[in-house]
Amino acid sequence: MNLKICCLLTLFLASSITISIRGQAITGMVIVLSDNKPLVYVNIGAIETTSGTISDECGRFSLDVKGLPDSSLIRFSMIG
Repeated sequence: MNLKICCLLTLFLASSITISIRGQAITGMVIVLSDNKPLVYVNIGAIETTSGTISDECGRFSLDVKGLPDSSLIRFSMIG
């Protein structure tokens, strides 16, 4: 399951980078690929900054990227 989550997050991150260049926030939903169920309370944040958020009980999140450099990297992490 961890490999599937990593693949999902990698694909999501690739699409999020494109969105962040044009918008003020990255919004989305973190799901498990095998069954499309949401991943709750996933940590999402810009590396080396204090900008971050967590996914809600439905897997949805919104990360404010206003003011972050275009080269910022976004990390998705979860314990469990």
